[in-house]
Amino acid sequence: MTAMTKEMIVACYRGGVMVCNGETLLHRERDRIVENTGMNQASASYYLSAVDALLSNGDIQKDINKTAVDTYLSRIKEDYGKDALVIAAGVCLRRFEETKKLGNTCYYYKRLAEKHLSELDNGE
Repeated sequence: MTAMTKEMIVACYRGGVMVCNGETLLHRERDRIVENTGMNQASASYYLSAVDALLSNGDIQKDINKTAVDTYLSRIKEDYGKDALVIAAGVCLRRFEETKKLGNTCYYYKRLAEKHLSELDNGE
């Protein structure tokens, strides 16, 4: 199994934005990312879907790593502003609650959402 790289995380963010905007289909972007980065197909789908969920107030169905969550929240704030970050943080908080119900709590969703929201409270 290949370790998740920054290149893969960024490629999935960009691709997830395109999927969310209707510019491409998930399976096409997944295949492009797999070809360009060597990422596993299933993982590429999960990461692309997570970006789409964060941007569209959807639900994250499969967990992604905390580095990606942190990167995606930062990029969403930079690219779309505070309102989009608040929505994306809400998606993370819902995922945290869902993982709690499943007994496999991913605390980093909650910690990262709260971190990014607190930065908004500090005047950013």
